[in-house]
Amino acid sequence: MHVLVDPDVSVSEGHIISVLVEQRLKREIHEMTDVTVHIDPEEDECTPACTALPLRAEALARLASLWSSIPASNERQRVASTIWEVKSISMSISP
Repeated sequence: MHVLVDPDVSVSEGHIISVLVEQRLKREIHEMTDVTVHIDPEEDECTPACTALPLRAEALARLASLWSSIPASNERQRVASTIWEVKSISMSISP
């Protein structure tokens, strides 16, 4: 199944959406035992692929350069969640 989502959702949100779609399909269609859900932020069948975007390391380097004059930018911290937190979130919002 191919699911289009708002391009501004995070990878984590996209993952949660895919889990919820899979759970609902399996719950509603009893004959369904397996489903692959592909989350896509754009309609790639009619929209040309965007190959000009920088990779993560290059994007971070550009941002660091642009933000170098902002003192607070040096205080940034990475916020990460564990897979257990994501599973907990998806289970708590399942209908």
